[in-house]
Amino acid sequence: MRWAESFHRLAVPEGKLRDALELYPGKTREEVRRILAKEVGKRLLPGGFLAAFLVVLALCMGKEVSEEEGILRPSPGQPGTVVQIQLETENGWKRIPIEVGALQYTPEQVEALHREAETYLTEVVPGNNESLEKVTESLFFPEILPSAGGKIYWSTDAPWLITSEGEVLNETLEEEQRAEIRAEISYGSESRVFSRTVTVCPAVFSEEEALLRSIRKEIEENEQASRTSERFVLPESVRGYPIEREVSAGMNSKAFLLLLAMAIPLFLYSGYFSGLDTKRKERKEQAENCYPEFVTKLSLLLAAGISVRQALERLAKEYEKNHGGGHILAAELKVTRQELENGRSETVAYEDFGRRIGILVYQRMASLLTQNISRGVQGMKGLLLQEAKEVMAQERATIRQKGEQAGTKLLLPMMGLLGLVFAILLVPAFQSF
Repeated sequence: MRWAESFHRLAVPEGKLRDALELYPGKTREEVRRILAKEVGKRLLPGGFLAAFLVVLALCMGKEVSEEEGILRPSPGQPGTVVQIQLETENGWKRIPIEVGALQYTPEQVEALHREAETYLTEVVPGNNESLEKVTESLFFPEILPSAGGKIYWSTDAPWLITSEGEVLNETLEEEQRAEIRAEISYGSESRVFSRTVTVCPAVFSEEEALLRSIRKEIEENEQASRTSERFVLPESVRGYPIEREVSAGMNSKAFLLLLAMAIPLFLYSGYFSGLDTKRKERKEQAENCYPEFVTKLSLLLAAGISVRQALERLAKEYEKNHGGGHILAAELKVTRQELENGRSETVAYEDFGRRIGILVYQRMASLLTQNISRGVQGMKGLLLQEAKEVMAQERATIRQKGEQAGTKLLLPMMGLLGLVFAILLVPAFQSF
């Protein structure tokens, strides 16, 4: 059908079709276009329904706003809102800001709301206490009325007994005391007062709590009586209960020192083996870096007519002279020379040399030495020269790879410097405008 073909061409332009032909080998342009158009339709259909729903919802919302009578005021006590209105004049439409104040209650509404507030506060203020005539625990002072939304500001005439947050301070109270609590409730521009008289009773303690309080009071009396002395000496016991000073801080320090004492050997132990691992890695890297030079010198010495044993002895002395006895090749070649002097066969000594270093290239070279001892110097020379060429080629590839990695790592700092240069050039230019 023509409308379907039109949709296909509209949904799948020529550029998109040309790029997608490679994904459908063996199909014609029209077949590919139909396949792509079908997939596009599957994805556009849900989006179309959602778009239509949003359009209808927006139209309905616009209709409700246009037909709504008046502007909704903020709740009582809230700040007013500024509304922009449009006025048509001879010179066109002009915008005028109008402040719409918060809703205000009538005196009758305020009285009704306050009666509800008094009922609510009478129920919730006692909290966990039986009533306001016998208060032993903290009171509940809400900050806002759930029904009217009015704010509540609390105060008391005895803040040392009842705080403005409702906390009751009766731990040291020995007899009942009366206090007045006062709540000023705001109903928009109007306010009303809710006040009640509260009887605060001494705190009720358990048997253990009462014993601890009495012992504490007795110790405090002894402390006050001995304030002329430079030091206050705790009694050994009060009412038969032994007393000693708490030394939790010292115990914590002691525990810390014990843990530190146990941690130091473990730390040194792990640090030692970690250092050994680091050294082994460094030796491996040192051997890998020296391999091209080592195999090249060995091949040259063999080409000069020196035997393998004599060449290794000469290289051992050279590495020890130039790099010291700590160099991996100097140390390993020295061990190999000593083994040969002790009567060990060359085959076993060379195999052990490659095995001790533990790197594949050295093991391969040791294998060449052991397999070609019977061929003589000429055969050995050719093998080692070939090995040297391969090693040099591999070394060049490694150096090239490291150079590429270094260039990549420098890319980010270079971009940062480029951004800094742009900032230095562009910021003064923009400031001059």
